[in-house]
Amino acid sequence: MTAASVCRTLAVSAAMLAATSCVVASAQSGGLVERLYVFGDSYSDSGNGYALTRQPQSPPYASRYSNGPTAVEHMARTFGLTLLHSEEPNLAPYASLNFAVSGAWTSRKNNDAPMDGKTGLLNQVDTFEDRVRQGKTRFRPEATLFFMAIGTNDVLFGNLGRQDNRTIVANARRNVEQSVRRLHAAGARHIAIATLPMVNRSPRGRSLPASTAEAVAVLNREYRNIAETLRAALKADVFLIPWGQYYDDVIANPTAFGFSNPGPCVTNAAQGLSVCLAPEQSVFWDVLHPTTATHKVVGLRLAAQGEPHFTCAVKPSTDGPSESENPVCRFLSGADGAAPGPQPMTACGRVVVRQFADMCGNCTRPPWTGEITKMSAQEWSVDSRERAIRAQWRLVSQVRPEMLFYDVKRDLYTRFDLPARKGWQRRGAGGPWVATSDILETDCQ
Repeated sequence: MTAASVCRTLAVSAAMLAATSCVVASAQSGGLVERLYVFGDSYSDSGNGYALTRQPQSPPYASRYSNGPTAVEHMARTFGLTLLHSEEPNLAPYASLNFAVSGAWTSRKNNDAPMDGKTGLLNQVDTFEDRVRQGKTRFRPEATLFFMAIGTNDVLFGNLGRQDNRTIVANARRNVEQSVRRLHAAGARHIAIATLPMVNRSPRGRSLPASTAEAVAVLNREYRNIAETLRAALKADVFLIPWGQYYDDVIANPTAFGFSNPGPCVTNAAQGLSVCLAPEQSVFWDVLHPTTATHKVVGLRLAAQGEPHFTCAVKPSTDGPSESENPVCRFLSGADGAAPGPQPMTACGRVVVRQFADMCGNCTRPPWTGEITKMSAQEWSVDSRERAIRAQWRLVSQVRPEMLFYDVKRDLYTRFDLPARKGWQRRGAGGPWVATSDILETDCQ
């Protein structure tokens, strides 16, 4: 199928002037992810809330409700894109933009009084539409990902305000569906709706009633229904992405992801905010918001586990945004929602790890650096010159984005999560998984 030049009228809303935009539309899959637009709350905000209110206190915060980049920022870096917050001055028309604002609900509500009625999800979509109408934002629909992660404030503060769950869920569903339809009318064709984390598992949310968890679960099901319904109705690539589950995984098993402190790093003290000594070891930055280390785990998984809708290189670069756009991820689903054909498996030939623990009572004397190298289809060698360690592992399975090995001699299983850049081991088929290594480098295609 060849791309067709289509001149469309962007129906931004009945009350607005229509804007005409000539774009190249294509239903083909396989194109690069050239642009990213994000809509959400403090779990995604990269500076909008701070630009509007000069909150939270920075430092120790980093102009956002964390100590560094949020998950969508890490995801964008893995995409090879520079994600700018929408309140920054002099934004280029083709910039990837983050419209998320801390405290936002799915409506026009915001928990922070100065931003209430101005920065909710519906307002964020207003801002995007205005920029498109005025020619300040331009994009190719078939090459742009829209990412929407919001609803936590509806559930958390709706419960604190004694709203009933039925009302919370119904309102959030209506607002999110309306927003997706409006973005589609403005040209969006690849739209990811994120599931929510179980907010009751955060330090602040643990005292909330069980009904809070029920509201999250029901709303996540509603988000799935929205994605399935609008994918068919709009003939667009509208899909659910398990953003919330990735946070839940870290919260449920911190040590498996290399965290030693499941609680918050920042606490209130008589002299002001007190910061822990090792933020990189903490799951939460404060009583509600994750550290940038947690966000990084989630962001890498978002980027590397986007199938069947998009796919990224297994070896991500997250040292910082590049000076120029260099997209490295591709869409698999068509802009019309067509499912992709069969995708090849990730083929890896070498994995370099930094082993910081072992499953034999410190018999290998970690830490040490080692290489796991492919010898044949199933046989791999383990080599560490630091500790004169030699071993043979058998590849049990390689299903993107994980690899599972078995050491027959030691009855030892090793699992590598490539996007999370972590390795786990366990004794026997039924033992518990224990985090034992960091992945430093991979040779994968």
